[in-house]
Amino acid sequence: MVAYMDSGDRKRTRTHTGSRARRLAPRERQEKAREKNRVLTGTAAIEGARNVALRQLDARMRSRKQLRDAILHRGFSPEVAEEVLDRLEAVGLINDAEYAAVLVRTRFAEKGVVDRALRDELHRKGLTQYADDALSHLSADAKRERARELASRKLSTFTGVSRDAAWRRLTSMLARKGYAPEVCISIVEEVLSSTTDRASVEEGETTNDYF
Repeated sequence: MVAYMDSGDRKRTRTHTGSRARRLAPRERQEKAREKNRVLTGTAAIEGARNVALRQLDARMRSRKQLRDAILHRGFSPEVAEEVLDRLEAVGLINDAEYAAVLVRTRFAEKGVVDRALRDELHRKGLTQYADDALSHLSADAKRERARELASRKLSTFTGVSRDAAWRRLTSMLARKGYAPEVCISIVEEVLSSTTDRASVEEGETTNDYF
């Protein structure tokens, strides 16, 4: 048997469907959550902000500034944020000096980043005051050797590139990673002079006017 729907049924169905609550967009849901957090007080506010910080720390190490930004972004007051951060720092879950040292070692080992580039990242994360100590553990010899490795690896990817173009690309790459101009120039000259792959770099005059 075929069941038919009369006009009244269709009207009732449309009314029922139209009465469904509209799904909130992600940004709207976030704003509603922030509004809810703004009115929290006392223990509820502390626990809510603490959970935000702990979720951040579950993923990876964070600086005090990063955690404070995350808590404020979710609508909690600066006073609540500071109280939570003080407690986490007291039990060792926040250690900016250690984080700065780990970040420098990791970035240097994985990406060859040094000096200026590392200082910029440390500043963005609120770790400026720990930069000098963290960077002091990178010796000049270690940085030159890392720069040489980076330049040699990059050079091996070139095909039919003029010496001048190779010089510009390599010095630019090292400069972006924070190496000083004199280090960029000397390392690139050394790598280009020692290369035996004549198919990768074509001979030509090099103009050292990048810096």
